[in-house]
Amino acid sequence: MLLLRSLMLARYGPEQLGHFGLALSQYTHFTSPIRRYPDLIVHRVLKAALGEKSLASYAAALKDRGAEIGMHLSARERAAMDAERDVEQRAKALYLSKRVGEIFTGVISSVLAFGFFVELVECYAEGFIHISTLRDDDYRYSAERGEWYGSLRKTRFSLGDRLRVRVRRTDVDRGEIDLVFIEKLPDSF
Repeated sequence: MLLLRSLMLARYGPEQLGHFGLALSQYTHFTSPIRRYPDLIVHRVLKAALGEKSLASYAAALKDRGAEIGMHLSARERAAMDAERDVEQRAKALYLSKRVGEIFTGVISSVLAFGFFVELVECYAEGFIHISTLRDDDYRYSAERGEWYGSLRKTRFSLGDRLRVRVRRTDVDRGEIDLVFIEKLPDSF
């Protein structure tokens, strides 16, 4: 997940930028034109390049407005991804709303200056543990190390740590899941 989060999002445009990871100077990508409008455009451009006469004027118009269209499609795709993520978070919060009080195993997926996110192994839902709920020590945040650490007990919370947590509350409208820390688990699976 960390690797995926660190990658730049794709951007549509008329420039031939190639593909860095594949070391290709010429590259295009598409899936199914049923799913995404940018894929339909790629299909049409490829057909025009292969000699489909009926698409010649389409390809010429696209060439003139390619940068503008690419920016628009990139923005629409981001909006669609945000909407998809929002619906998914709400569905997970709804699912866990019926399991408030239950205990789950999870893995710390993100560490922030006010707490950390934990992905529940059983259902891939991500919940949040606010640092104010950790009352067994005086915890300090280290941005450099990306962790929370206790000054007395020396307990550390960092990416990849396995925890046992309890679902404290959910907010379906906001897609939020609040968790309470129970215990830290050994590193090995």
